[in-house]
Amino acid sequence: MATKLPKTYAQSMRITPKAIKPLAQAAGRHREARAQAQEDDARPHRIYLTRYQGLEALVEANKEKILKELSSLQSYDQVADWEVLAHLLAALPPAMLKRVFALSEIRELSVLFAKRPMRRLLSQNQGLVGVGIDWNRFQGAKKDMRFQLGHNNYKSSIALVLYLHVVRMSCDPKVQKDANFVEDLEVLKPANAVLDYVAESIIQHHRLAIDEFWGAPHRGRRGP
Repeated sequence: MATKLPKTYAQSMRITPKAIKPLAQAAGRHREARAQAQEDDARPHRIYLTRYQGLEALVEANKEKILKELSSLQSYDQVADWEVLAHLLAALPPAMLKRVFALSEIRELSVLFAKRPMRRLLSQNQGLVGVGIDWNRFQGAKKDMRFQLGHNNYKSSIALVLYLHVVRMSCDPKVQKDANFVEDLEVLKPANAVLDYVAESIIQHHRLAIDEFWGAPHRGRRGP
């Protein structure tokens, strides 16, 4: 008895799901985080991770470009994901950055970190050790937060995202660590507020850039 071959379709007729674009992923996770925050049993550390992981899609999409830019200026051969996010933040228009750095929650976070065992938290967190965030790097960021915040946009962006990444790695259940911020609502409240505003600003800036690109007179025109 002859075996019946399975029915096949031409490649052009097959449905191939389109990959979700990084900006759409970031915006989607940002909305998801805001929806989670409205739930009765909301877990602040999960809200934080949801929003941060959305931004990581933009980080991955821009990593090669930013590495090339840094390589042309300095002897960079690799760049950590959190540093890419810092460059995305620093690339915002000055007016946007001014509003970000004016957030009172940033200073509140600095004060709270001073009351936490940060040296132990940093040294025992494998996710932070692996990307070069140690006590000395943290102290440098802390100094920039005090003296450069709002005055030097690049240094301010690096310091702020380092703070945000410390919280991210301290909440991630997949990262090997001893101390964490999972139940530290005092830290998570300002951290979530800052990350919410940072994510909104970066997403809005990228959307405006796309709108301006397609809004130019010569876009979408056919023929001469």
